[in-house]
Amino acid sequence: MERIDVVVLTKDSEHLLERCLNSIYQNIPVNKLIIVDGYSKDNTLKILQEFNKKYKNIKVFLDNGNRATARQKGIREVETEWFAFVDSDKC
Repeated sequence: MERIDVVVLTKDSEHLLERCLNSIYQNIPVNKLIIVDGYSKDNTLKILQEFNKKYKNIKVFLDNGNRATARQKGIREVETEWFAFVDSDKC
């Protein structure tokens, strides 16, 4: 199965993030997980650090704009032919 990059937008997502990340890794053949965070003030970044210790393929970028600028920033980091967007609050 071909691996794909996954772009996830986050901002203060600690309440659902762990469940979301587990779901991504269980259901998608992840090449690289690209996180674009809107300067979270909760434990979102700490949770991402813990997951990166296990999977070692998470790249985190910060964006202070809106959803559109965050998605554009994520797309620029995609290396695979196909990719997916996943919203951290919709998993």
